[in-house]
Amino acid sequence: MAGGSVNDAYIAVLLGGLRRYHEHFGVQIDELPMAMPVSVRKVNDPMGGNKFAGGLFTGPIGIVDPKERIAAIRDTVRRLRSEPALESILRAAPVLNRLPSGAGAATMARARSAADMSASTVPGLTYTTYVAGAKVERMYPLAPLPGVAVMAGMLSHDGTCCFGLNMDGDAVTDPDLLIEYMRKSVEEVCSLATQSKELTSPNTRP
Repeated sequence: MAGGSVNDAYIAVLLGGLRRYHEHFGVQIDELPMAMPVSVRKVNDPMGGNKFAGGLFTGPIGIVDPKERIAAIRDTVRRLRSEPALESILRAAPVLNRLPSGAGAATMARARSAADMSASTVPGLTYTTYVAGAKVERMYPLAPLPGVAVMAGMLSHDGTCCFGLNMDGDAVTDPDLLIEYMRKSVEEVCSLATQSKELTSPNTRP
């Protein structure tokens, strides 16, 4: 979509919604500190298990045009995936696990506090499934809030992507308004794919 991946479009939706939310309160920002799990799996790695590291980057929230925003996100994420420090974070994880629980939690909390939003994606089933004979039409993820203002999660299921938001009530004082702006951002980003006839999954709902 607009030269980016589904994940790039997802981040563009989140940033577009948050930009509108800030503007509603008269706040103009150009960049937003973000955290996102980044896969560090290599082609020759054995199957099984998760292999990812937490990446920190600045999201281009100030870019109004959704196509330009997706392009900027694509370039940022590409640079992030090639960042050598990600491997260092992965190697440090076993050491953190050996620390007393309080020390390890404090270390991770300080790292997360550098971000205002965290975003995660999980690939779901690619085929139709049923529960007690009823067709599963939507699957919504709700990820825990890891010390950020907004935690966003996206889950794909049978050609449909849905996402859920977990918000800090002290930071997001009007969650209904933020959800309204997220819906507008979904429409804005999805319209790009509709216009260019690249939309392969038209059912994207927040």
